[in-house]
Amino acid sequence: MKRSLILVAALVLTSLQLMTAQPGSAAAGGDAVVVVKTLTIGTGNLQGMTTVMCPAGMRATGGGAAPAPPESLTVDLYRVFYSAPVDATGTASATDAGDLPRGWQVTVANYGSQPQGFKAFVICSANSDAVLASAQPGGTGTLSVAVPCPAGSRAIGGGVGKISDDLIPGNTVPGALYQTGPVDATLGFAETQNGDVAIGWRTVVESTSAYGDRFFAVCSARSDGVVRAVSYTLPMVDNAAGGAAVACPAGRRALSGGQGTDGAHDPQDRVALMGPFTSPADLNAVASGRVARGWSAYGQTSSAQVRTNRVFAICASDTVIAPKTPPGTKITSAKVRRAKHQARFTFRGLGATTRFQCKLVKGNRAAAFKACASGKTYKHLGRGKYKFYVRAIGPGGTDRTPATYRFRI
Repeated sequence: MKRSLILVAALVLTSLQLMTAQPGSAAAGGDAVVVVKTLTIGTGNLQGMTTVMCPAGMRATGGGAAPAPPESLTVDLYRVFYSAPVDATGTASATDAGDLPRGWQVTVANYGSQPQGFKAFVICSANSDAVLASAQPGGTGTLSVAVPCPAGSRAIGGGVGKISDDLIPGNTVPGALYQTGPVDATLGFAETQNGDVAIGWRTVVESTSAYGDRFFAVCSARSDGVVRAVSYTLPMVDNAAGGAAVACPAGRRALSGGQGTDGAHDPQDRVALMGPFTSPADLNAVASGRVARGWSAYGQTSSAQVRTNRVFAICASDTVIAPKTPPGTKITSAKVRRAKHQARFTFRGLGATTRFQCKLVKGNRAAAFKACASGKTYKHLGRGKYKFYVRAIGPGGTDRTPATYRFRI
């Protein structure tokens, strides 16, 4: 059967609501950590699916799956069929352009001789502005789909998922996932180099009508994530596998990753496994809450040619927006001159402070806070009991426990 190669550029500018960078804000995704879920798949060419959700309030930037521990990484034993973001519903059918990515859904297969445990991964960030772009071109056969992010944003993740929530029978082989990874303006894997800003996410699949395919890019307007890539060569043999790992530079963490082919598409391309680890030993150690420092991917060899693959990671700075804490307030002096019916107060902020508010309450009368400065003086005070309040205000907000001083005239 002749295979058709289709390149689809899905522009979704009108459907996305992108956040703009705030002055002085840190790079989105700089707090990203891995969340892990395990599943076990039996023998006999079986496949299984699972969905890993981010904790409440966090957004997904990338994901994948890998056998842990693997029976072998040099024999063709494993497949990743689907790897894609999902929205808060956790379902493929409800996830589309403009949604916020809240988790990751993967479908994997075990062709090994024994039951195999897998780790499914999602990378989650609390300060990410990630939002989804998508394409659903339709058709069957070999589809190569590049989903670009809107102008002013960059791709920090992506993949392909089903368009339905139908469970794939355990002994059924869905369409193959050949390649998936970030691309620069050329839309080519070979042309996408270290330090490039990814403008989209390209995925190559063998599409079937049974489950359909929806292609995604995870887009961010505030991330400083850039591409890191490393190549590895697979020999011309049958039923073997190989792979490589790419590490993020010091001070940067992986938000996602993937694998593409340097040359022309080969129908024996297969993504065997991929995830946020840098060695087999590192894979065994990956647990929820860990910072990903790189990405690994493995592929199947071809019996027709020597092939060079590229493993990609999107690496972002280890910067987070520090929690904003209101300042405290301290009264440094209080001088009450009863004979002259006067009171004077000096005070200072504890922490970042931009201004103060004061109020003076006599007895049980109501009073409102008003702007003031240290050295605040009250004159012509009548006889009675008073309570002075002062609170500092800063970038972190207003002191919720004002400093107080009681006195009598």
